Amino acid sequence: MPTKADHTDLFDFQLFPQASVYLGPEGMQGGEARDRIAGFWRILELEAPPDPDNLTVLLAAYGALLDRAEAAPEPQAANWRHVSQVFLHEHLLSWLPLFLTKVAAAGDEFYRRWAAQLGDILATQELGEVSADLPAALREAPPLPDPREEGGKAFLHGLLAPARTGFILTRDDLAALAHRCDLGRRIGERRYVLENLLGQDGQPVLRALAHLAEEASGQILPAMPKTTANWWRQRAGESSRLLGELAQEAT
Repeated sequence: MPTKADHTDLFDFQLFPQASVYLGPEGMQGGEARDRIAGFWRILELEAPPDPDNLTVLLAAYGALLDRAEAAPEPQAANWRHVSQVFLHEHLLSWLPLFLTKVAAAGDEFYRRWAAQLGDILATQELGEVSADLPAALREAPPLPDPREEGGKAFLHGLLAPARTGFILTRDDLAALAHRCDLGRRIGERRYVLENLLGQDGQPVLRALAHLAEEASGQILPAMPKTTANWWRQRAGESSRLLGELAQEAT
């Protein structure tokens, strides 16, 4: 079993288990992405929980919707099945397979198995016709800002928002990037560390980031609907091209 320290390192410092971090343009907990999830409860005329975008809350809510569908008579059961499919598609499969892939790469054996098991369960779920649609959060997600047009501050914020880059950038990724570029790494929040690395020697750092984005553009995302997975890969490819251009122009 993992220790409390293992759990804290993975979910408090590396991979935050909140949907808003991966679906919101800010790359942070809360914001519009959390409000959209809370709105799902309001549509059902239910009170949203205090932390509606937390993974445990989302999985419990999905399970409750399946239970309602199973217990209800037709045609109410069909309506609840559709509601559960929309919830799964919009608020779980829109980001969770990307998250689980990263957990499998970053976590210890226990969390690798946990991620694999949860991914296998998600792959068995029925989505129906909703699978062809792109989740609303992704439809509205802006791309990675070009610092030549929107400035360095917006660019730095964008690099930490998966919905804008197409890939997840963790503290361990930054540590590996610093080692690869033979640069010193300051201790602090990811934005501070990234800004410091770019300030030391921007060209190799941008190249390394472009490589991470390029790898993400070819990633396989089990259980994620094809339309959604293609969006993530395409977004990562766009980021890779921009980062590559910036690396070429850097001096």
